[in-house]
Amino acid sequence: MEKVLLVGCEHTVSKVISAYFAERNFIVTACDTADQALPLLKANTFNLLITDILQSTTGGMELMRSVSIQTKTLPIIIITDNSSVNHAIDAMKFGAVDYVTKPFKLETLLSLSRKALSKKSISSDKVRSIKKVEPHFGTIIGDSTEILHVCSLIERVATTDATVLIQGESGTGKELVARAIHDSSPRSKHNFIPLNCAAIPESLLESELFGHVKGAFTGANEKRDGLFLAADKGTVFLDEINSMDLNLQSKLLRVLQERQVKRVGDDKPVDIDVRIIAACNEQLIEKKNSGEFREDLFYRICIVPIDLPPLRRRSEDIPMLIDFFCKQESQKLGREVTLSDRAVHGFINYSWPGNIRELQNAISCSAVLSPTGRITKHDLPPHIATLIREDESTSPAEDFANPISTGMTLKKYLRLKEIEYIQLVLEETDNNRTLAAKVLGIGRASLYRKLGE
Repeated sequence: MEKVLLVGCEHTVSKVISAYFAERNFIVTACDTADQALPLLKANTFNLLITDILQSTTGGMELMRSVSIQTKTLPIIIITDNSSVNHAIDAMKFGAVDYVTKPFKLETLLSLSRKALSKKSISSDKVRSIKKVEPHFGTIIGDSTEILHVCSLIERVATTDATVLIQGESGTGKELVARAIHDSSPRSKHNFIPLNCAAIPESLLESELFGHVKGAFTGANEKRDGLFLAADKGTVFLDEINSMDLNLQSKLLRVLQERQVKRVGDDKPVDIDVRIIAACNEQLIEKKNSGEFREDLFYRICIVPIDLPPLRRRSEDIPMLIDFFCKQESQKLGREVTLSDRAVHGFINYSWPGNIRELQNAISCSAVLSPTGRITKHDLPPHIATLIREDESTSPAEDFANPISTGMTLKKYLRLKEIEYIQLVLEETDNNRTLAAKVLGIGRASLYRKLGE
């Protein structure tokens, strides 16, 4: 979770910003003045500074100077009004990376914050300058704190036979982690057999896992070993174990306890030596608490839990992933595949609900559609291209830097921004107009007048 220091905002505004950011995995510490902020900066590690104090009377510029000396790499975002835009520009000399003008949308401030944290200013040239991506364990890409922690867990658990439960959203690379554990273990010379439990009908899953004897059921024309016997001395990877029914869960529990399997239709158990790695695309403890997953089996498979972060929580790894997948596509298509600056920025700023798999597919799709191999925003999948266009149209820093390109007068532009901000505050305060008026810094009568207009 990224740690943000918020300085100088009016109390109610500060509470709204803090709550909005907290819901999106940020930890926000708020204070009123530069004098309060400086000790906090010395005693704590923050990832981002957002400040609404620039005037000399509040110590804003002195705060900027101190931050630039103490923490030269700390990104800073300025909140300002139109009359103080020049102050914001001056503040950029001391390390501010962007500014937002009042009134602003919370999602705009969040977008700018994410850009700052993910080093959004990175260009495609810098991405291509990563000459060689060195995947961990040959397959896992990234140098973020979260990924390095996962890799550390893999190294420690690989030399043991402990049962591992890998949890993470779809597309985060759960099978890659399972294979890395197997390949780094003493069992690496034997079979690694994956099975998606949700992809096999319940009536066939037991036979698939444990095997069957001839005549055990209709269509069982010969004896067959299941995956556990085929993986003897190796590893079985049970993906989406949360989809397994309770009856089969009890049989899997017996396998874990006794290290034996019984083929369907056979009473004679067979000894096995298999490591089990399970995976789930949701928190399995919730299924256990609701009675959909056996509690005794849960504690058997969750000896070592490994939680994989979604891609949106490790956006600093996106340039490395872009580089890796672009090189893959270059080899497939027989031409160099690269991304334009705007496409890189869009990829870093996008939330990636489908995680790494969605990123890989987006690059594959864009590489095919690009006539030259240089992927621009016009070659991106529509949902990502739309996000980039929205980002271009709502970024205050870009709009004020290029006022003529907006095609509207300043009065009209500010009016539109005012409407958007009022709507956003009403949404964030559940249409509580008294609270919304406080957040906006206007009286209730003024708010009702603006709503009437």
